Amino acid sequence: MKYRLLRAANIERIHIVGASRSGTTMLCYAMACFDRTLLHDRETSVWNYPTLSGSLGLFANRIGQSDKLFLVTKRGANWWRRERLERLASFVRRYEIFLIHIIRDPRDVLSSHHPLRQRQFYVEPDQWEQSIKGASWLWQQLADYPGKLVLKYEDIVQDPQGTQALLCQQTGLQLRHGVTSWARLKENVEATQGLGDMVSYMHQLRNFDPASIGKWRTNPDAVAHLEQLCHASPYGVLLNEFMRMYGYE
Repeated sequence: MKYRLLRAANIERIHIVGASRSGTTMLCYAMACFDRTLLHDRETSVWNYPTLSGSLGLFANRIGQSDKLFLVTKRGANWWRRERLERLASFVRRYEIFLIHIIRDPRDVLSSHHPLRQRQFYVEPDQWEQSIKGASWLWQQLADYPGKLVLKYEDIVQDPQGTQALLCQQTGLQLRHGVTSWARLKENVEATQGLGDMVSYMHQLRNFDPASIGKWRTNPDAVAHLEQLCHASPYGVLLNEFMRMYGYE
């Protein structure tokens, strides 16, 4: 019933997936720059949010409004488990959800640290592998489905105007009045009341920062860690294939 309510309220769904530390939170918050977007400030699945009562509330608030509203969600933990991927693929097709997979140089991902975690390198190689394989499987299942897009973290922060234009072209999104660029993430989010619960996932709320690319190169511990992963671990084949495929060499 809740999906019929969302459809009747002219609400479209945008869902973001990707490996940890790849920019999923950044991308979710960046969507605040667009007009008629409603961001869910938690990690979730497309079937858990919104709830039935939440859908009723959205429907009630939308009575008499003909303009489209975009509801943006971000994947939850372990989203790449097969049973969840199968369900996600089914929901994407059935309810015409626009799916975005954000990717990032795995050397930055696997050498990243998390402010809320003690270990030196936050993302375990197995988790990254499961996420990349899961997304690949998902894209294969949705090969003929047009409502999907792969975005590179590096393209977003280095070419914000180009990626912004691409996303608008693919989804029909438009910038909010007074917003000049989605690269000004901090200002755009701060102008939107009620957001910020996921800021801790990205160290701090900040604008797109090209200096965040390639930080591993100046960290000897990270260089040694990545050398071992790429050339002396079971993850080396996938890491090197992924980097070649997306131009990270």
